Amino acid sequence: MDTADKCGASTGRYDTGRQEELSVSMRIPIRIELEALNSRVIELFERSLRKHSVIEECYAVAGNTDYLLFVSVKEIQEFEAIHRNVLSKLPGVKKIKAEFPLRRVLPI
Repeated sequence: MDTADKCGASTGRYDTGRQEELSVSMRIPIRIELEALNSRVIELFERSLRKHSVIEECYAVAGNTDYLLFVSVKEIQEFEAIHRNVLSKLPGVKKIKAEFPLRRVLPI
């Protein structure tokens, strides 16, 4: 079962009675762009990541962003706290982009 299924995306809704709550933990992909790609910034950023257990996985990637991180949350407020208290305070971060699945389209 993929992340979209776990959070109800295959049914097309996250009906918990409260919009801000998710019925189960939802894994959120987060794309990070650094201010610069030099060894000092990279080392500082990566060392800082290891201090935060809320960041479950991290990958250096090629493309429009520099890193792909994953966190899991049960409530939107939980993600907001992670964004405010962890992600935005990581050294060298220029942009943070998070994506939330709304509903599964394929495969059926």
